[in-house]
Amino acid sequence: SENVAQRPEVEAHASSKSISCTGKVFCFGFNHRRISFVKKFFPVMDFVFVSTQAKAGDLIKVKNDLLSQKNTTSVWVWGTKVPDIVKPLLKNKDINFFYFEDGFFCANSSDVNGDMVPFSLSIDSQANHYENGKTTDIENILNYSQFFNDDLLLNRSRQLRAKMISNNLGKGIFYCVASDKALAEDVKDYILVVGQPETKTSLKNSNENFELLKLASKENPGGRVLYKPFDANIVSFSNDINKYIYDNKINVINDDNSLYLLFDRIKHVYVVKSLVGLDALVRGIPVTTTGCPFYAGWGLTDDRIGKISRRSRKLTLDELIAGTYILYLKYFDPVTGESISPEMAI
Repeated sequence: SENVAQRPEVEAHASSKSISCTGKVFCFGFNHRRISFVKKFFPVMDFVFVSTQAKAGDLIKVKNDLLSQKNTTSVWVWGTKVPDIVKPLLKNKDINFFYFEDGFFCANSSDVNGDMVPFSLSIDSQANHYENGKTTDIENILNYSQFFNDDLLLNRSRQLRAKMISNNLGKGIFYCVASDKALAEDVKDYILVVGQPETKTSLKNSNENFELLKLASKENPGGRVLYKPFDANIVSFSNDINKYIYDNKINVINDDNSLYLLFDRIKHVYVVKSLVGLDALVRGIPVTTTGCPFYAGWGLTDDRIGKISRRSRKLTLDELIAGTYILYLKYFDPVTGESISPEMAI
């Protein structure tokens, strides 16, 4: 079948760069597990994996190597883990940067060493999909792909969505906040609030989570609110959130039940920019966002930050799924490392 990801109208806007099999690839932020599967997925690459513990002298050498080979080299970054000494090179148009993250499928497989290997990866030549304020490949795909001319692609999108729902697939197997057993069996109108990751040193996300929780509670007086912290072991580093949860008798789910098994009991999801919001959209659940996730701003979500000017069109759910899961994500066989389709991944 035709590879729609290679169509000219998509390629022209989605990315100005493509991964080259020639030259060295300098990798930052790749731990042992990631090194293992990325070498399997891209076996012909000449990799240089830079340790996260690399000393200043080693990083200077890496920077000099990059500059000396800038026309034939690439930099791959897991997340946003670019050392300060290398950051000035981000503006160098002779060096191709690619940003990696796990894909949006929860499915993982174990290799012979017992390490988890993802079925899909997010690979972006401009920035990671969650970096607010930056143009990304996925945003360009959603902005410019000619979905309305492609019945084949949209039909494929509908079939893929049905398979994702029936197989309980999404971003991750979440170990949640309150036990499914603790929820009333006959209730199917819970309000789910999903927190951002928190750290002891930064309370920015704690404040965002608190405001999100208050917003959901205010807009659903008397509603049954569930709070899903990012880390199952930490409700919040903020005493304000913990007190609010206690005072308002909010359920905090925390055992080994998958979040996806609760979706049929949830009527609305509130997120800052969590991918749980995308999973909810796939299942037809209304989503309110207070941040700027890539799936917001297309007319499918209730966005409290207002209009996102870079996102210039309305999309249907079929179009969002097609752009995200078919045109953007890359899928791999965890055993052979070969590139596969999302249907094969399922």
